[in-house]
Amino acid sequence: MSQIIVFPLARPAPRSGGADVATLADRLHKIERSESDDEAIMDLVVDAELTALDALAAAPAASQSDVTLKLAALLRRLEAEDGMVPDGEMALLRSALRDMRRLARRPVAARA
Repeated sequence: MSQIIVFPLARPAPRSGGADVATLADRLHKIERSESDDEAIMDLVVDAELTALDALAAAPAASQSDVTLKLAALLRRLEAEDGMVPDGEMALLRSALRDMRRLARRPVAARA
């Protein structure tokens, strides 16, 4: 008789009814603002931040607004790490975010 060996998935499969991009982006932003002098608490905050980042990365964008939220979260995190990304690349990312926000504000033409 053969045995079945189960290998864990690298990431959990997306579930229907999971948190949407806006909820995940808001959760990440709240976690990023958390501060404590207690090292044990900050370790928990870092773990929660990594979990929120992974969930946000795995969440499929349902609209341009969702993509904009993901880009905004990325830009905010990169700006906090001053000097980690060259100025040219940061300018490009800021420009892409501005473009996404501008496009999201455009009225959608009726489709036949």
